[in-house]
Amino acid sequence: MNKTNKRVNGNRSISLLALLVSVCLLVTACAGNSSSPSPSGNGSSGGDPVELTWYMPIGPQKDLAIVQEEANQIIREKINATLRIMPIDFGSYEQKMNTMAAAGEAFDLVWTSHWAFNYVTNANKGAFYDITELFEQYAPKTKELFTPQMIEDAKVNGVMYAVPNYQMFTTSGGFVIQERFIEKYNLDVDSLQDVRDIIPFVETIKANEPDIVPIGFENNSVFWMSTLYGLYDMNEIPYRKGDPNFEVLILQETPEYAEYLKMAHEFNQKGYFPPSAATIQDFYTIQAKGNVALYLKNTLKPDGEINEKGKNNNNPVKFVDLVDQVYTNSLATMTAVSNTSRNPQKAVELIELVNTDRELYRLLTAGIEGKHFERLEGDVIRPIPDSGYKFDSHFIGNVTNGYVLEGQPLDVWEQVREINDNALVLPTVGFKFDQQPVLTELANIAAVEDEYALALNTGTLDPEQYLPVYIEKLRAAGSERVREEKQRQLDEWLVEQGLK
Repeated sequence: MNKTNKRVNGNRSISLLALLVSVCLLVTACAGNSSSPSPSGNGSSGGDPVELTWYMPIGPQKDLAIVQEEANQIIREKINATLRIMPIDFGSYEQKMNTMAAAGEAFDLVWTSHWAFNYVTNANKGAFYDITELFEQYAPKTKELFTPQMIEDAKVNGVMYAVPNYQMFTTSGGFVIQERFIEKYNLDVDSLQDVRDIIPFVETIKANEPDIVPIGFENNSVFWMSTLYGLYDMNEIPYRKGDPNFEVLILQETPEYAEYLKMAHEFNQKGYFPPSAATIQDFYTIQAKGNVALYLKNTLKPDGEINEKGKNNNNPVKFVDLVDQVYTNSLATMTAVSNTSRNPQKAVELIELVNTDRELYRLLTAGIEGKHFERLEGDVIRPIPDSGYKFDSHFIGNVTNGYVLEGQPLDVWEQVREINDNALVLPTVGFKFDQQPVLTELANIAAVEDEYALALNTGTLDPEQYLPVYIEKLRAAGSERVREEKQRQLDEWLVEQGLK
């Protein structure tokens, strides 16, 4: 072959190589323009930091920008990213997030749960990003916090869209009683095994403390809690303890609920409840003055007594458990990655960091030492009132990385871990009810409950007259249709689990 032919062949080779490079660049560019976001680079890779937006139901904070800048020094160094917290008042959080999700607005992280901005419903709607593989790869230490059951609970149809925020995953239930009345009237709290065991103490308060409301309540249930009456109501599936068939119930039609309403009406007639019992806000006003002797709470946490003290005009309170700790699920507070996130990998890296970096978690949840809290001794702190930063630590990360508040047990976080590890796990744990087939009925039922539940549960209405009316209206709204759909889905799941 002569030199001319060699040059020609060489030029052809160069042209072919150039063509292949162009094709590769074109394919890469097309992939980059895909409608699905692609994961960002690894760890603390070079380049400009990625800004991650995180929506939380915490309300406005005067010093949020200051705390955020401090936090970003850590985040920027660890994963080459920055955090922009988007606070929304809790009262409008769900509506705001539903609107944003429906509109496909771009953001990265969002608080979700089974009780507000519903995790399962929004996952089924496509609002969240599939982080199953990203969680395994980029959040290994966070994964170690959870049992296999907790991880399984966080999946919808086998896919993980959100990471649980580690806290107590159990429910227990019992009395919150002001200690001053326990001491004054020599109440033996160990003798309290049932709701009605408190009646002699309540009668004493009523007779001797004219300015004190004997029984208050934090929600429209008052003294109704299914586990107190031999029922389980986990994950929206009520059934009787020990029922091998797991027959789904309509709670309002059970004899247990009728028994409770009779007792509530009796208590109301005797003046044990607040004067305007059917107005929950009245309770909070009276409670803030320290004028409520006791109330029922459905989750008694090791760190809870100090919080309840603050709600009761700083009067110390005592927790009295009435039922054993039962594991519910890991869906009460979660952090999801939005399906509109352009940096889902970085979002998961941030979840890992918030769950495992104690300094970062404490900064985000307590603020800056000397400005937002005082350090008393070791890890014990006292928040500074009206400091400009107040954050509910249960909305993000791992609570066991937090400070210990003044008045909490020093081993509070060890107690939380122990409770989670030893709580009773029900056979139906892991089942998730898909509301989509009965959304209309659920909305209609909610409207009926708004009309009757509070008035009946507080004993304001006579159950002999109004419970039949309530049940009839619930049936007209579709309560039986919802029960049947729950039973159908549960039966299918039980078969899949080998439980039926």
